[in-house]
Amino acid sequence: MRTAATALAALVATFGLTASAAAQARDGVIGAKSGENRTQEVDRAIADSSALAWARDVPLKTRRRAYRTFIDGNEAMREGLFRAGAAKYEEALTLWDHPAFHYNLAVARMNLDRPIDAFHGFQRAQQHGPRPISQDKYDQASYYLKLLRNQLAELVITCDEPSAAVTIDGTLIFIGPGTERVLVRPGKHRIEAKKDGRDDATENIALDAGESQSLSLVLLYPMNMRTVRRWPAWIPWAALGASATVAASGIYFDRRSSRAFEQFDREVDERCDERPGCYDDSIPASVRARLDRARTDQWVARSIYAIGALGVLTSTAVLYLNREQLVRERINPDKLERLSIRPSIDGESVFIDARLRF
Repeated sequence: MRTAATALAALVATFGLTASAAAQARDGVIGAKSGENRTQEVDRAIADSSALAWARDVPLKTRRRAYRTFIDGNEAMREGLFRAGAAKYEEALTLWDHPAFHYNLAVARMNLDRPIDAFHGFQRAQQHGPRPISQDKYDQASYYLKLLRNQLAELVITCDEPSAAVTIDGTLIFIGPGTERVLVRPGKHRIEAKKDGRDDATENIALDAGESQSLSLVLLYPMNMRTVRRWPAWIPWAALGASATVAASGIYFDRRSSRAFEQFDREVDERCDERPGCYDDSIPASVRARLDRARTDQWVARSIYAIGALGVLTSTAVLYLNREQLVRERINPDKLERLSIRPSIDGESVFIDARLRF
């Protein structure tokens, strides 16, 4: 916000435009000498201005009407009625896009605390150089531009998404794709880009006076929820079934080992009849071999049990890890090929070919 001194200086500059520009009437500068009536002022202001760039193709009658409206704005400004003066300048600009109208409107907007509009107004006032507003007003506009730029912040916004609406604090700035350089007041701002079928791109930033910041807005496709597994569902179940089968096969060797031990015990009892030391002296090799087979079967059964149990535990863990999980992914609808149905006739038969591709 400007200080009171700055506002007063702006107001004085506005009045100065009207008072000093009469000397430049031949160049289309708006103004009048002291004591002149309105008709003389209008005539002097628009005299010989038809060939100038800012007056070309504007009928004389329209220029007269625009300048009268401009004078009304000056009178309102002299009374301190900045809003009324700005309204008259805006009305005049609808008739005639004159740099001097832009200059005085910019000064009025400075007094109305509209620094961004004032900045753009001073830029338009300078668009044809110093001739239409005089050199001193041109220099004054340059000073105000520098003053306002130091009080405002700048955003350079890029959005490459076609048809995306880019807004700042809810105000539309441009439709993508493109890049815009925008002046904003210091403080917090919300920048958004929106487009149907895409997720909004949003940035919240805080800017200081005189600061410039660039940002790029990227719109992504909406998120879609779907279930996924680490591996195909059949793999852990197949592993669990195989592990259970292995564990079950150990029962065969376990029972065969038990029968062999029982048979060995019976034969030893029959031969030795509980005589001490009989085993070492009287057991034949065939009976001893049966004991070795029993011990081997017992070892095989225990190994199979261990392997099967380990497989069951591992398969159970894999089943847990392979449970369904929800994931979010972005789906590009532009890459989806819709269902296509193609009928075909082969002799007396009719075929329909339906395809759905992703």
